[in-house]
Amino acid sequence: MFKIPFLGPKCSTFCLILSVWGIIMLALLGIFFRSGAVALYEDVAISGKETSMNCFIVAGIYVVTLALSIHQRWVNKQRQKYQQM
Repeated sequence: MFKIPFLGPKCSTFCLILSVWGIIMLALLGIFFRSGAVALYEDVAISGKETSMNCFIVAGIYVVTLALSIHQRWVNKQRQKYQQM
């Protein structure tokens, strides 16, 4: 595993929070598009199944970003621990 911090502690925390929000929001949008919610169905030119699949794919990308952010927080905490010794 790489232990090189390329995100600082504040940036990794921000990306973590943003990733969690993106996963929740896009998963809900994907579910609503898949079920054919009337409020969302008229806004998109392509079919609801294609749109829901796109939402789920982007939510998966946010999962990768979440994992990267968690890793960077861990690396930063390890580095701070060794600097205090």
